[in-house]
Order: sequence, then C-alpha cells, then structure tokens
Amino acid sequence: MDADPGGLDATAVPERAVPKPSKYTLLLDQDCALTLDQLALTLRRRAGRPVDRSEILRELIRALDRRTTS
Repeated sequence: MDADPGGLDATAVPERAVPKPSKYTLLLDQDCALTLDQLALTLRRRAGRPVDRSEILRELIRALDRRTTS
C-alpha cells in the first residue's frame, strides 16, 4: 500500500476549530431576566443536565437567524 505523499490520512476527518466566544453584557428588565431564569430551570428539568443561560441565548440567536435567512 502506498503512503500518502503529504503524510496525511485521506480518510481522517478534520476537527472543526471551535471559535473563541465573545463576551457581551446584556441588560434585561426584571421580567425578561425572570423569564430567562425560568427557561433555564425548565430546560434543565427536561434535559436532565445544567443549561447555561448563555446556551439558551446562543440557541435563540441561531433559531432567529435560521428563520430570517430562510
């Protein structure tokens, strides 16, 4: 069997680089902050694992982006 001249395995799947997250400060009124906390608790119960509020916000942004670009 001939070796790949570049020394790379042609069957290997390259790993995706995880971009470094950007840090933002978000100002919410009390009702929105409470709603976000309640969402986190509800999702924690459903998922059976801790759900970070930033995870919720990232998914909401992705969902809105998909909705507006389709």
